[in-house]
Amino acid sequence: MTRWIAAHRRARDIRPWQRAATARTQALLVLRWFKDATRVHLLARDAGISLATAYRYLHEAIDVVADKAPDLHDVLATARTEQWPFVALDGTLVPIAQLHGPRNP
Repeated sequence: MTRWIAAHRRARDIRPWQRAATARTQALLVLRWFKDATRVHLLARDAGISLATAYRYLHEAIDVVADKAPDLHDVLATARTEQWPFVALDGTLVPIAQLHGPRNP
């Protein structure tokens, strides 16, 4: 993720010397937010940046990661072609009613 963020910065930053933190710090910030749901004010404190900068870095990194993700239509087409038994879109298990089976033909 650090390389993705660094490449994003090289392509878009007009004044890279004005960044408050490194690409590594930004990557750690977003990974902690995704993995542990760490509150943004704690991420900002630990990174030594302002709260506004932490929010900006967080959203910027999420956009970078989202740009690297495959398109949903492509994933579903591949799943259909390769006959995958299921597709987990975000890793979240959601309880649902059974849609078909012995009781629901």
